[in-house]
Amino acid sequence: MIIENFSANESQILSLINQDNNTFEKLLNNVQFSEKTLITSIESLISKKIIFFDIKNNEYKYDSKFDGEMIILDGNILLPTTIIKIPEKNLMYISRGEWYQFPINFDIRRIIWNVKIDTKTNSTLVDLIKTSVLKERKSRIIQLPEYENLKNKIVPYSDTIGLYLNTIGEEVTEVTILFKIKLEENSSVSIEHRGFSIRSEILTSELINELKLPINERNYNNIKLNKIFNFSDFIFSKNEIPVSLTDKGLTFLRITGVKKMFEFTYIKMNFTGETQILQILEFDDSNEAIEHLRNIFNGLPNMILTQNNFFVELTD
Repeated sequence: MIIENFSANESQILSLINQDNNTFEKLLNNVQFSEKTLITSIESLISKKIIFFDIKNNEYKYDSKFDGEMIILDGNILLPTTIIKIPEKNLMYISRGEWYQFPINFDIRRIIWNVKIDTKTNSTLVDLIKTSVLKERKSRIIQLPEYENLKNKIVPYSDTIGLYLNTIGEEVTEVTILFKIKLEENSSVSIEHRGFSIRSEILTSELINELKLPINERNYNNIKLNKIFNFSDFIFSKNEIPVSLTDKGLTFLRITGVKKMFEFTYIKMNFTGETQILQILEFDDSNEAIEHLRNIFNGLPNMILTQNNFFVELTD
């Protein structure tokens, strides 16, 4: 897997160049940041050999020509562009808030980002999280009566993943992916933490096809899972972020407050499943709270996700 990144400012500049805003004056009139930042971002793109300055025509151009027409993709102006290349599958994934799939030889310089920003507000990652991710998500999927008995059940997808069935719809089923962290396993006791989770969707047909088979013939890996997420997808009320796992038990952080201020409750779980509150942290500064979580996510959570072949963009 090969991962490349372009900052939000660099992404904006490239998109503007694709729209013939290729002089410094035109770029300065269209970007949402300062002249000093523009100069720094242009220098970064030149150092990466993406663009160069054509002295004769007094404009910026791409370092080499490319074939193909421009395409327009929806993106978030606040986020960087992340590119994931998987050579063995001949695939490339591109994200600026939403993920898009292309052949690995797709030239990203063809992209014009259709980004929107409300100039009347000062939107930040924190604002986006508070207005979308942190609120309880109301399902758009209508529960099918014939599968009511499956609702709120857990499908044992693998030894390390469970799928909690929230709503079973006609085409799509809303699930919560539970990451199982084993604390102890012997002949009589098997303690698991299942509080670290993420909402997602699967195809109902793939779920039902497996459940119709005898238990010993089921292969839940036939149910395709989305394994690419953004960091902000994990930030919602009551989610439990693992912090450390030692021979004394598991310490995790439960998100217990997201409205007036961020509140994180640190909890210790021992090998019998008993829990103890260690401390409660409150943050008046939302940005500080997000960075606190991001630092934790770089450790044990990221390791757990990587072991399960999940990828999380941590810069959003």
